[in-house]
Amino acid sequence: FSAHPCRHEGHSPAPLSPTCGLTAPEPRLPTGNPYWTSKRHGEGHLRREDAFTSQAPFTVHDLVMNTAIKYANYIALGSKHRNGWHLLTYIEYYEECRRAAKAFLKLGLERFHGVGIMGLNSEEWVIASIGAIMFHRK
Repeated sequence: FSAHPCRHEGHSPAPLSPTCGLTAPEPRLPTGNPYWTSKRHGEGHLRREDAFTSQAPFTVHDLVMNTAIKYANYIALGSKHRNGWHLLTYIEYYEECRRAAKAFLKLGLERFHGVGIMGLNSEEWVIASIGAIMFHRK
């Protein structure tokens, strides 16, 4: 570690910072069509094979919403509690995910910022996860 710019004399052995005295190289424009990005505000092109060109792209929000419309009263999610099972229909599941998305907004989450969800495998975890995705839709 002594070769690292932040690990020489005069600097404390504190954890490395993101900048740490290093300068980032000039960004290079991708050649061809970029299909992915690691930038927070970056955008990528969709890969569309000939067989799928007739189908319009859709988001996770679209998928959950359309499923809720089509299968509104079918069971979407079940979780076992002490006194039995708690079941949510697709429309209830969609509404809970929207409620979670609105809660993230009220907590001050900014668009395209990350959400960390810690917990066991539970309905709350699934709802928070999809709610975070729904929050970021355009």
